[in-house]
Amino acid sequence: MKSIVDKNTGQVLYSSAVDVVPFADEMVVDGSVTESFRKAFYNFETRTFYEGEVLTEEQIAAEIRKEQMEGIKAKYEQHRANGWNAYQDFRAMIVVDIYSGKITETQAFLIENDLKVAYDRIAQNGDWKTAYYELSQKTVTYPFVQEYMDIALAFILDYITKNYEN
Repeated sequence: MKSIVDKNTGQVLYSSAVDVVPFADEMVVDGSVTESFRKAFYNFETRTFYEGEVLTEEQIAAEIRKEQMEGIKAKYEQHRANGWNAYQDFRAMIVVDIYSGKITETQAFLIENDLKVAYDRIAQNGDWKTAYYELSQKTVTYPFVQEYMDIALAFILDYITKNYEN
């Protein structure tokens, strides 16, 4: 016995005891459905039949969109985790600069105040592109902040270049 299945969906269209010439969108597989399925499908990888349902184009589009959204959410979760680490590194750099006498504690507060829009954005949401845009639109309050602004912008741009598709 042979089963004729839809090449695209795997849906079993019918079974035949005689040789059949399939249409272009069909294929013949050895074996037939032995269980009573309401809608039988063929799994091309495992070469087994199973119970299933035919999805409409709208349902397929909705499933694809859902998978895309889940993938994007997972990427942003990774971007957020990387943002938290970047914030920790930035904060540590500021503390080292205080310890070395390069800046005062008050200057550190002012630096963090000017740059927090970006570091909050990446650490809390993983929005690196938004952080870059918002930070690049900001004017530093004091000249000594510019060095840290440049470091932050370069770091964020490098991350975007390496971790975003476009």
